[in-house]
Amino acid sequence: MSQALTYYLKTDELEPKGFFTSKTAIYALQGEQSGKFSKGLYMAYLSIEWEHNQQRKLEIAKLITQKAPTFAPAWKALSSLLSTPAERMGAIEKGLQLDPDADTKGNLLINKALILQQQGNKQDAKTILEDLIQSPETTTANVAIAKVCIKQS
Repeated sequence: MSQALTYYLKTDELEPKGFFTSKTAIYALQGEQSGKFSKGLYMAYLSIEWEHNQQRKLEIAKLITQKAPTFAPAWKALSSLLSTPAERMGAIEKGLQLDPDADTKGNLLINKALILQQQGNKQDAKTILEDLIQSPETTTANVAIAKVCIKQS
C-alpha cells in the first residue's frame, strides 16, 4: 500500500464525513492499487488543479476521460470546464454513472442542480440539493455547499 494511501485512509478514519479531497484520493489510489486505474492517474488528475491556463485544464481533463473513461473525478473536472450547459450536463451524467466517490458524487450533483436552476427548473434543483444534504454518505463540504446553493436559489 502506498504511503499516500495509508495517510488518506487514516484521514478518512479521523474524518469519516470527508476532509478536503480525501475521499477522491482514496478512490483513485485504491483504484490504482487494484489495477482498475493506471498507476499515476491520480497525479495526472491533480495536474488539472495545478494548471493555471483554462484551455490547458480542459485539454488535460479531456485526455484523462479518453484514456481512463471510468475515472469519475475526471468527468467532474471536465463538467466544470466545458462551455455549454448541455456539454456540462453530459459530463455530469457520465460521472454519476461511474459509481464515484462520495465527494465527487456530491460535486456532480451540486453542479447538476446549478445547471437546472439556471435553466429555470428550480424545484428539481432544490430536490437534488435537499436529498444530498439528507444523505448519510454526503461529505461535510458537500452539505455546506448544497445549503448555500439552496439559500441562494
